[in-house]
Amino acid sequence: MAGQLTGERHGRSKLTERDVIKIRRSMNRGASHVDLAEDYPQVDPVTIFRAGTGRTWVYLGEPPSPARLPRAIPKHKR
Repeated sequence: MAGQLTGERHGRSKLTERDVIKIRRSMNRGASHVDLAEDYPQVDPVTIFRAGTGRTWVYLGEPPSPARLPRAIPKHKR
């Protein structure tokens, strides 16, 4: 949408561009979003995952991680 603030310019952003670049580099080296979330206690691990894989912060030049969330294990019928 035109005129919508993105990234750290958005008033509710808890990450900076520098944080997201650091997250992407770490995930590209194999770090998990859950482990990285420990460094950012104010941020949900899913937000870390989305930033690290490029689903958010799309405009950043740092290559996103190809990581994917593990599929949920289906519940077995008893």
